Amino acid sequence: MKFTLHYRGPLPSLQGDDPKKKIKKAEAKHQIRQYFAPQLQDLWQQPPLSNMSKDWLDPEYEYTAIKPKHGWTFASVVNENNHGLARLEILFLRPCEPGGLVGTGGDVDNRIKTLLDALSIPQQENQIPTNEQPPPAPVHCLLQDDKLITGLNIDVGRLLNYECEDEVLLTVAVTVHRAKTVLENLFFASL
Repeated sequence: MKFTLHYRGPLPSLQGDDPKKKIKKAEAKHQIRQYFAPQLQDLWQQPPLSNMSKDWLDPEYEYTAIKPKHGWTFASVVNENNHGLARLEILFLRPCEPGGLVGTGGDVDNRIKTLLDALSIPQQENQIPTNEQPPPAPVHCLLQDDKLITGLNIDVGRLLNYECEDEVLLTVAVTVHRAKTVLENLFFASL
């Protein structure tokens, strides 16, 4: 199964263990996660996921995509229950000179880590903002955990039309495949 997600906005690198930065990290990742959530929710309404979504989005189903975490409920397309794995091809456009993939030009390596965390269900309670109430419906994520990523390719280029220096434009081409074939995940081969 293949599909593409997109994001336009700030993507901070958020290095360090300063407690104030940890709060900012959680908020930034959560905002990016919320940006992707409607795209992923829409994905569940289209084949092949729409053929399975009644079961997969039922918390009582043995192979459910629903995962309660820290008082919130999340639904991930790629998860351990469906034996899913993902390869990501990322086009990363930012407003600076070409080159400087690592160490200069905006700290791409740590910014990608922020993105991967935002595409995943938060693993720690401190990765969810404490000032926000969980919605009644699940928050849709790509991954249950970023350890389910089997391949990552990043192409970095220059963003020409931007409003601020922190803005990036990302396209994330996702290929979902199976670690193990079972009846419940045959739909991954559908598209």
